[in-house]
Amino acid sequence: MNFVSRTFPYHLSDNVSLDQQIDIFFFLDINKKRLTSEKIILFNSTEEVSEGIEFKYNNKRLTIKPLQNMKPNSHYQVQLLGGTNGIEDITGIKLAETYICEFYTNQTEKINPPILTAPSDLVEISDDITFNWKPSIDAAYYELEISNTTNFQNLIWPNSTTPIYETSVTPHINYNKGRYYARIRSVDADGRKSHYSPTIRYYYNGQKQVTEKITKDNQGVKLSTKSKLVSKSSAIEALQQHFAFETKNASIDNLEIINSTPANDSRNIQEIEDIIVEFNQSIDPNTVSSKSIYVIEEKN
Repeated sequence: MNFVSRTFPYHLSDNVSLDQQIDIFFFLDINKKRLTSEKIILFNSTEEVSEGIEFKYNNKRLTIKPLQNMKPNSHYQVQLLGGTNGIEDITGIKLAETYICEFYTNQTEKINPPILTAPSDLVEISDDITFNWKPSIDAAYYELEISNTTNFQNLIWPNSTTPIYETSVTPHINYNKGRYYARIRSVDADGRKSHYSPTIRYYYNGQKQVTEKITKDNQGVKLSTKSKLVSKSSAIEALQQHFAFETKNASIDNLEIINSTPANDSRNIQEIEDIIVEFNQSIDPNTVSSKSIYVIEEKN
């Protein structure tokens, strides 16, 4: 039985950062008592030596961190011991054979992540908030992630990879009351990525926000949407304005997808029952079938 659903880095990835943490996701929960350092191995195939690690397990996710930076330009394996003395899931089923995930590290040393200077950790907000950070040497641009989960499995912003070339950004998000988490990393001109900055936590305590419109260009859906606060009394008026705008600007001959749930390029999505796709105009239900719409599963 295959225990592993996916890994990061992906199997046979190259240019992996030397300080990259390794995440392994399982189909079922693993028996924690069977997870020991003897059964979780980080092996440097180039030098034929095992390297020291620390690890933690929670909710079908095993996170492995090297005690020291991995060697540059090296071939690595992550091995999970299988067989009689190997790991097992909570139902007692054992991993039939040793699982191996392989990847290759960068040829050069890492770049450092930026340092978030605002907002501060555990701040309370009631409107969109601006994120500021100190620049990182050699960074060509930055990637900010905002989630409502600590493991960033459900990204609230952005919907797809969004390079940020300045040292501040104000994401426009349809906030609901609750806690949010943010982190950022650097990317250099060669596409090498730093590890993420320490996560900051903040709480939104304002009114529920709704998206007024989403514009689209040749590069896809722009993520900097315009938001406004709408009370119950003005909800109908807001909807009328929204659809009037859509009717005025939508081309009859140009059917487009304007939104989806989960969002385009979302990662680490938990189990869902429905996928929702919104169009810029009405479609003929008779054209919707398994031949015109289908879901493709991709595993690493």
